[in-house]
This record gives sequence, structure tokens and C-alpha cells, in this order.
Amino acid sequence: MIMKYANFTYFLCLFILIGILVGLYFLLRNKSTRTQKIVILCLIVFNLLQHIFKKYFWYHIDYTGFSLQNSASNMCAFLIMAAPIIFFCKSSVWKDFFTYNGTFGGIIAILVPYWFIGQSIFTIEYLRFFTCHGLLFITGLLPVLLGVHKISFKNFWKVAFIFNLALMFVLFNDIIYIVISSNGHPTNMYETLCSFNPTWCMRPNEGFAFLVKIIDFFSPDIFMNVETNMYIPILWYFIPIYLLITTLAFIITAIFDREGFNNFINKFKQKKEVAE
Repeated sequence: MIMKYANFTYFLCLFILIGILVGLYFLLRNKSTRTQKIVILCLIVFNLLQHIFKKYFWYHIDYTGFSLQNSASNMCAFLIMAAPIIFFCKSSVWKDFFTYNGTFGGIIAILVPYWFIGQSIFTIEYLRFFTCHGLLFITGLLPVLLGVHKISFKNFWKVAFIFNLALMFVLFNDIIYIVISSNGHPTNMYETLCSFNPTWCMRPNEGFAFLVKIIDFFSPDIFMNVETNMYIPILWYFIPIYLLITTLAFIITAIFDREGFNNFINKFKQKKEVAE
């Protein structure tokens, strides 16, 4: 079964993931909140363990010891590693951040599996890819569907800032790895980071020229210049990413937190009346 965009294999993998989510929802919806939280936490911990101990979970991986692949080397890896901490933290902003980015990060990876296009899905590497991103999607969305976590409208404008803080952490993680792996004497740090390019934070990936044009429209020339191939890490797409995440968060929270949305509208109307 070869993976191609919009073919039978493509939709089969998507339906399997949605089926697992729906199955878990119906299995847990009438259970106690404690049981729901325990199951969600077990899924989170399993995803964390398979990420940290890749070598032991996925026998095809041949590197030894702890490496960049076991760390928070990209946004999805960061989310997987941060998930247990966010699960227990009191901050609703971080929980909202994980809901949005875990859900979208997981499903987008499944929807755009460009690493596996033209390849068979019957490989251990695709199973690993499907497992970690599928669990990220499920653990991001399932708590909201079950009511374990309630998205707060007041946080819609904050989530994009948290996203960029997470990107900075990922970049710092990769810098530390490069320094350690080079025994404290890294060479071509910038080019090495560009070769990693986690979540495109260094520069755009080839093959997505249409996205670069959109980003270029919103980003000041001081942050990116397509003609000179100059991109300031993270800042080159900060504005469009902030606008995109904030717009999506506004729409989603307006749907899931009607009370918070209505309070926002009422306060806005009151301020407008006072100003007039």
C-alpha cells in the first residue's frame, strides 16, 4: 500500500486515526473524570516513553545512546516531551496551547506526510511516525471532547506567543546539541541549524513557494528577503504565524467557550458606548 496524496492508503490512515479518537471518546464519555484523566495521562506517558527511548521501542533505529532525535528537536517533539508537565500544570494558557498545537500538529503531519509519499506504509518508520503524531492529535483533542479541559476565550491572543516561546526552546535545544556533539567547538552553527530547520524556524523548506509568497507579504523586509535568501530565525514568519494562530484560536474559542466569547462582546459594546 503506497502512500500518495488523496489515494486509498492516504484516506485509510486518516480514517484509522479518526476511528481511534471516536472509539476512545465513546469508551470514556460515561466514565468518571478520574478515569478519563488516567487514560489520557497513560497515552501521554506512552508517547513520551516511545519518543525518549526510540531505540528500544522501534528496533529499526540504529543510533546508540541519547541523541538529537530523543530530544525536543522540533515542535512535535517538544509537545510530546512537555505534555506530562502541561497536563499537571494549573495554567489554562499552556493547556490551551497544547490543545491547539497538539491537535493541529498531529493531524497536519498525518495529512501532509511528505516524508512517506511514494513509499509503503508497511514499514516500522511509518508506524512510528503514525503512532507519535496520532497520539499527539488524540491527547490534544480528547480532553476537550470529554470536558476534562475547557478552552478559555480569554487566552486566544496569548497562544501564539507561547508557540514562539516553544520555538525558541526548540532552537536552544538544537544549539545545545550541536555544541555538545562538537565537544564545545561547533563550526558553521547557522548552516547546521538550517539543515535541521525545526518547524521551518530558520528558513522555508523547498517545495512550498506559494507559502513563502504569503509570508513575504506579511513579514517586514528586515526579517526576510527572498531575493537575498536572508531569513532571521523565528522572526521571519512571526507576524503571519501569530495572525494565523490567533485567528484560528479566536474562532475555536468562540465556538467552545460561548460564555467567554459573549462576555468579550458585551465588554466591547460597553466600551464602544462609553467612547461614543
